[in-house]
Amino acid sequence: MKKAKIVFRTILIGILGGVIFNILLFPLPWVLGPAFFVALLALFGTEVNIPQNLKNPFIGVIGIG
Repeated sequence: MKKAKIVFRTILIGILGGVIFNILLFPLPWVLGPAFFVALLALFGTEVNIPQNLKNPFIGVIGIG
């Protein structure tokens, strides 16, 4: 159950980052915003995680790998 909370928290942080970057009219807000905020909060000690089975489909959509 703790793992589900961490995944849910990570998704919420990503959504918040996307919304903030979108409001500020930054380029690629739904890619850079979540990446920035998740990385920033992880550096400050927040436990974040997305399971590999959820991550794989989006890697193809974004075009990285």
